[in-house]
Amino acid sequence: MNRYLWPSIAAGGLLLAALALLLVVQPVAAQEICFPEQPTFPCLTEPFASYWQGNGGLAVFGYPLSARPAKQAPN
Repeated sequence: MNRYLWPSIAAGGLLLAALALLLVVQPVAAQEICFPEQPTFPCLTEPFASYWQGNGGLAVFGYPLSARPAKQAPN
């Protein structure tokens, strides 16, 4: 093997190893869906945000009309 080819192969292997490390899946934090063009509308949070987005989003449901109701503590 050509002695000048070996460093290129080694560098390519290191590059592939570095790219493989970048492809490791990282956990994703819960995302809010907000509407900057309509700042008075509330942001959608999980678990409803996933349902809303997975089932048609804005085209099907439109903008949210009210904020998520606060949980009430049992008396």
